[in-house]
Amino acid sequence: MKKLFTIPALLCLSIFLSAQSIEDKLVDRLVEYASIYTQSEYDVDTVPSTEEQRVLATILAEELIRLGISEDDVDIDEHSILTATIKGNVKNAPTVFISAHLDTSPDLDLQGKAPIPVVHNYYGGNLKINDNLTLTQEKNEFLKDAVGGKVITSDGTTLLGGDDKAGITAIMGMLEYCQEHPEFKHGRIAVAFTPDEEV
Repeated sequence: MKKLFTIPALLCLSIFLSAQSIEDKLVDRLVEYASIYTQSEYDVDTVPSTEEQRVLATILAEELIRLGISEDDVDIDEHSILTATIKGNVKNAPTVFISAHLDTSPDLDLQGKAPIPVVHNYYGGNLKINDNLTLTQEKNEFLKDAVGGKVITSDGTTLLGGDDKAGITAIMGMLEYCQEHPEFKHGRIAVAFTPDEEV
């Protein structure tokens, strides 16, 4: 009887740990990307408007290659537009195109200060960010859906840059999954990370 109980218990534990591992990877990625200063600038004649966006594009390109995507399928052009493709494993399947942007809004002057992401284990109620800033459920309805999970904010002194670092995080996680699970059936996947969306 013990043996029969142990197998389902181990299977459930394995599924739980796998889900935790995926969540932890997503959180770690978002924290890493959000920590990189990539604020764009208005009224600049160059693309990208800030060199930091090229830095993030380079970091992402190197990560894509580490994930096993061929260097021939990863490119950064003179405007810091990063493109990458994963070959499909299903004949005649359509290409899926996914895009996110590298920059963070310039509407709050960060003066070169990189965001400091903070991961909160959220159990309900108000969420204190710092001595001067508290998020309430009344004004932030998303908090009700986050009870029992994690909420990622900045330390309250800058924007987090979740737009669009969260998009980059999701795309990189999907590409990693495809690389690690060749049995997952998909058509060609084309990706672009672009600068200066905010401006």
